[in-house]
Amino acid sequence: MSSQIGRLAKLEYFSMAKNPLTVVPPSLGNLVELKYLNIRECNVKSLPPEIWYCKKLETLNVSSNVLETFPKQNAAPPPPDVNQATPATTPGLSQSPSFEELGKLEDFQARRPSQASA
Repeated sequence: MSSQIGRLAKLEYFSMAKNPLTVVPPSLGNLVELKYLNIRECNVKSLPPEIWYCKKLETLNVSSNVLETFPKQNAAPPPPDVNQATPATTPGLSQSPSFEELGKLEDFQARRPSQASA
């Protein structure tokens, strides 16, 4: 599992069941909207303490793993400020398109939805 998973801050449901993970990255703690996490049968030996930052987590399935310990609630450093995180971008776009790239929208109000674009 990539450490980039933490950039999906609005992710609510995530399953990686039956995958050879072994390691769960600490950035998983950035998933503050996560409600469901399924990592059963993944050979995971430990969970990062940052898992406790997932305050909305309702279901955590870690069955059929080889967990040696479970992280203590206050073992992780304070969570990063999500509001100051770098926003995720669309792959292939280095920045938002300019108005010129979007084209002129001056006739948009007069066009009916059934009319073809010019």
